[in-house]
Amino acid sequence: GTIYVVSGGAGAPLYSPKDAWFVNTSEKTYHYCMLDVSIKKMEMTCIVKDIQGSVIDKFSFDSEGV
Repeated sequence: GTIYVVSGGAGAPLYSPKDAWFVNTSEKTYHYCMLDVSIKKMEMTCIVKDIQGSVIDKFSFDSEGV
């Protein structure tokens, strides 16, 4: 299936996240996302960190899936 990463914590006023069936992780904090893509391993990792560097969420998938 398709994976969507929606990130909106980079500068505008923050709003309280809402619960929904399609939301896995949410947090009201300024943050950033880092993507590590490896062509050799056919793998991608996404790490979401707050501005202090603490990991909020992390996931990865390879050519086999999530």
